[in-house]
Amino acid sequence: MAVRAVQAGAVDFLEKPFNNQAMLDSVHRAIEVDATQRGESSRLQEIEARYDTLTPREKEVMLLVIEGSRNKNIAYDLDISQS
Repeated sequence: MAVRAVQAGAVDFLEKPFNNQAMLDSVHRAIEVDATQRGESSRLQEIEARYDTLTPREKEVMLLVIEGSRNKNIAYDLDISQS
C-alpha cells in the first residue's frame, strides 16, 4: 500500500497510529516539496521560452557548445568568424 501511495505521488506515508505533530511535519514537508517542484517547473518554462527566441543558427551554435566544442572549432565547423 505504501509503495502504491508513493507511486501515485504521495510525499510521505504515515502509519497508524500517528500523532498530530507527525501529521503537521508531514504536511510541512509536502508543502516544501511542492514549492521546490513549482520553482523548478517555472525555471524550466523560462529556459524553454528563452530557447524558443533563438534563431536556428543560434540553436546550432548552442548545441555545439553543449556538446563541449571549443569556440574555435565551432567557428570553423560553421564557417563563421570567432569574436
